[in-house]
Amino acid sequence: MPLPDAPDYSKRIYELLKETDLENLSYAQFKGVSEKLFIEPENEDEMRRVVLIQLARMAVRGDWDGFLSGSTGTIGGSITNNQVARGATAANTIEGTNGLLFDGTTFTINTLSASDPIVNLASTSKSVTLEVNTSEKLSVKGSANSFVFDASSATGGITFPDSTVQNTAASAGTNYVINGLVSETPSTYSIALMENLTNQGGTGFGDRSLDVDSMTDSTGSFFYYAPFNASKTGTLASVVARCTGAVASATVEVAFYDSDSDGNPQTLIGTASLDMSNQVVQNTQSTITAASTGSMNLTKGGLYWCGVKQGGIANSKTLGYYAYESANMGSNITGSGTSAPFTGYNVLIGPATPPTTFSLLSVGSRQRMNLGGLYS
Repeated sequence: MPLPDAPDYSKRIYELLKETDLENLSYAQFKGVSEKLFIEPENEDEMRRVVLIQLARMAVRGDWDGFLSGSTGTIGGSITNNQVARGATAANTIEGTNGLLFDGTTFTINTLSASDPIVNLASTSKSVTLEVNTSEKLSVKGSANSFVFDASSATGGITFPDSTVQNTAASAGTNYVINGLVSETPSTYSIALMENLTNQGGTGFGDRSLDVDSMTDSTGSFFYYAPFNASKTGTLASVVARCTGAVASATVEVAFYDSDSDGNPQTLIGTASLDMSNQVVQNTQSTITAASTGSMNLTKGGLYWCGVKQGGIANSKTLGYYAYESANMGSNITGSGTSAPFTGYNVLIGPATPPTTFSLLSVGSRQRMNLGGLYS
């Protein structure tokens, strides 16, 4: 029965599709027959036939996307169980691979070759890359640096960008507070300061003039940290030392950290640079640059950490501590009395550039530099 008021003869739609049944009529065939119709009054009956055939086709095939979502066609291709569908090279086609699987619990990425698996996480302003380039080792890469997490053994650890490796976690309740914190006053060549940053143990202070190198290292590769308690509540504004052997362009770099609840150095709060290029009878003094507003506001009795580093020019001298007794705090002194320098104060060793959050490279022993500080 023809459409109402329509001629019973279709010059295009029925003529071209008359030998095809609805079950086997593909969307591509239907589209090829229909899309060339011009939208004009003379084709009104043919356009009604187009709608009728498409409705009948979708009813038979169970595919209603064409009317419900404006789809331009069906999607071809196939995947198997647990494979994640992705767009194939051919248009309107999906495909799957055993290299990309999800079983409801585990998401698996496998290159199915010797190529390294890489995952890029990015937005318009942020990015990081995860890569496995060695078995059981995950690299987390930024634009310039990377961390490597080694899960191959219990001692694999984490390799940091500076190539140091940490293979044990910091345990709760353990801290790095070293040597006894005492309140003695140096007996010789004392500097009249409101804060003695280095008098943290030992039996005395002598007039020994020591190379900065012997209290740090000759290349300026590390900072050496010791704890101190703030003598008052206020802003620690300057750091002070005495230059007893000047070297052109020499400096002593100083860094300050606060401490966490376990007493470990935690956050960088300030830095300073002491000029060691001029021998001075009095003090060489440098203003402390606070890491942030108010970060050098100390609390009386609070535990803080002060580190020193040779500024890259060797052999400048300043005053330092030494022990009188070889048994003092386990010091390794070969002579008696003052015949040998003190070498046994424990220090924490950190990287040459103080990070915002303290990074422990190792623990060592160094002679103690006599530093002081002034409150504003």
